[in-house]
Parts: sequence; structure tokens; C-alpha cells
Amino acid sequence: MLVPVCNGIHGNVVSVDLPANALVEELSQALKRHTDIDVDSQVLMCEWEPESGLSRRRTVLSYGLPRQDDKVVFVFSKLWFKQGASALPPDENAPVIVAKLPTQEQSLSSSTNLSFQANEDGVEPMQKAMLDFLKRFVHWKSMGQAYTTAALSRRELCKKLQDEATMLGRASALALISLQRYYKAVAGVVEQLDTELAQVSLVVSSTLSYHKMQESLEELETQELDAGNCTVWRLPVGTKLMHFVKDKEVLKDCVDKCNGLVVMLGKHLADSKATLVQLEQEVVLESRSNLDEEHRVRQTIDDSLLGMDAPQDDMKGFEKFASMQVAHLEGVLTPPMPPTPAVDQGSHINWGEVLNEVQAEYSQGKTSLQDLVGKDQDVQEALVNSWHAKRDMTQAVARRLQRVATLQGRLLACKKQAM
Repeated sequence: MLVPVCNGIHGNVVSVDLPANALVEELSQALKRHTDIDVDSQVLMCEWEPESGLSRRRTVLSYGLPRQDDKVVFVFSKLWFKQGASALPPDENAPVIVAKLPTQEQSLSSSTNLSFQANEDGVEPMQKAMLDFLKRFVHWKSMGQAYTTAALSRRELCKKLQDEATMLGRASALALISLQRYYKAVAGVVEQLDTELAQVSLVVSSTLSYHKMQESLEELETQELDAGNCTVWRLPVGTKLMHFVKDKEVLKDCVDKCNGLVVMLGKHLADSKATLVQLEQEVVLESRSNLDEEHRVRQTIDDSLLGMDAPQDDMKGFEKFASMQVAHLEGVLTPPMPPTPAVDQGSHINWGEVLNEVQAEYSQGKTSLQDLVGKDQDVQEALVNSWHAKRDMTQAVARRLQRVATLQGRLLACKKQAM
């Protein structure tokens, strides 16, 4: 079975092929090969079960995998949770995709429709001029293809960055949901302890207060052990119950300790509740943070991807324009080319008029070709902007993971303090 797993800090998804009865441990081992994250450093979390990580001794099937929807397992590294840890690869450079523009010789050598160039003997000057234009249009066609190919490659990479940024947004949301649910769990524990302590305090105050103890001691001083028990215990008739209390001070000390323990627990619980109120505010604040930054990043990539459309269309348009000119001139110059004067009554071709039309198309195409240089740079710049935006997203998610880990650690300490 194939299990989709997303790298929670980079956003790329890999499909891990596992046997049907595989343990999560086997999934972790496979992910080590795919992500270079050590097994002991991995934290695996399901989008559909954000409360806790995956247990290595459970089967993958027990977590409902593989799923029929688009939800995935996310893998995080514990190293990313440390404050100040960098999640970016060192010395990583922005991608540069260069249009591999051919020389005119390369363009002509790759053409299959220029066999008539082999022998130009006897060709009229105007026809020869049109042959020269044909060569240029063939070259332009190849250049248009090169620009288009580079633009498509950049767009493909930009789309990949967009998909990864989207997955990073889901990883960020998963971490946030995990924090919110952990807060609710800790708040539930504190609330339960508060209820139980209130019940214990009521019992202690009603049965183990100092006043109650004094009343009980006075009662023991006056009440006598019944005669039957005196006989059994071989005690004189009239023995007071107080006889069995060996040390009143020890009894008082035990009562004091019990009451002191209740007071101490109450103080700890009160401190935990105060800490929990502060943590609640920070969890709410965390729920609202990162949203603007993540939206800005995704919007930058979306805009970059959208901005590639017009230049790419122009490149395709130029390639189509050059292809049409090539087809037109090849049709005109299809061999045999009769050595005729400028106006050939037999072929009914006005070479002067055709040459004027070709020159006009060439002038228009030359301007368009010059524009493609700038548009090619625009597409490359859009790709670089997307790449930087994706890096910003990675850093934003890393900072969120670190804040979430810190808050969860403080919540755990708050829970321990209450207990």
C-alpha cells in the first residue's frame, strides 16, 4: 500500500510503499531514506488525529491508512522544535532556468524542410533574399521554442513551490490544532483536580479541623470503655478511651499536616489555574499569528504563477508567428524554383510584392523577439520571487513549530504543578 507522507517543514510529499501489515516503525525506517530525518528524531502526526503522534508499535492500518481522501501523515524532526533552529538548507541558491537559445546553424541543422537550400545556383536575387528570410524565421522558431520550454519549466517549478507552500500551511494548521487540543486536555485535568480538591477540602474541614479534633479528644477523656471490652483487653473497669491515645501531640501534628497538605495543594492548583489563564491567552494569540505572513507568502506565489501566463502566451505566440512565416515561405519557395524574372507570368508570383510582405513581417517579428528577452527575464524573476516566498513560508512554519513546542512544554509543566 502507498502511504502519502509530507515533510512538515519543506512541504514535499512522498509516497511510501509498505506491506499491508507494516508497523509504524517500518514507515519511520522508510522515511529515513526519503527525508534523512533519523528515526529517533521523527515525529509523525496524522491530519485526522492531531492529538498525538503515531506509535511505532502500532500498525499503519490501525490509523486508517491508506485513506480515501487527501489527508496525509506529516513528518517533523524534533530538531526543528528547538528555539532558534534553522530549517533551511545551508548555502541554498535560488533556481536559475536559462533558455537554451540555439545558434542559427543549430536551428537550420535541426530543420527538416530546407533541402532546397542545397543548390542555390541560378536563383534570382529576390528569391535568394527570401531564402535568407526563411533561414531567419526558422531560427526564430527555434528561439521561440527555447523561450517557451524554459518558461514551461519555470512554471512547473513554481507550481511545485505553490503546492509545497499549501502543504506547509496544512502543517502549520496541524501544529496549531494539536496545541489547542493539548491545552483543552490540560485545562480538563486542572478542572477535574479543582473539583476533587474542593471535595477533599470539604471532608477535611468537616472531620479533621483543629476544633473537631479538640472535641474528639474531650469526648475520649470522658467516655469509658465498656466492661466487656475491659475484660477482653484486661484493663481496669472504668478505663477511659483516651487511654488508647498514646501521644496527643503526634495526633495534632498529623491533623496539622493533613490540613497543611490541603492548603499546599490548593496553592499549587491556584498557581496552575493562574498560569493556565495566561497560557490560554498565548494559545489564542498563537492561533491568530502567522496567518498574515502565510497568506502573504501564498499570495506572492499565486501572483508569480499568474504573472507567468502572459509572457508564456507571448512566447508561444511568437513561436506560432515564426512557424507560420516558415510555412508560408516554404510554400512559396517549394522546389523546383524556376529562374524567373521579378514578375513571373508562368508562376503568377510577384516576387517584389512577396518580398515587401516578408520584410514587413520580419520587422514586426524583430521587435517581438527583442521583447521576449525582457519577458524571459520577467518569468525567471517571478520564479525567484516564488522561491524566496517559499523559504519565508518554511521559516514561518519553523517558528510556529518552535512556539508550539514551547507552549506545550509550559502546559505540561502547568499540569505537573497542579498534580
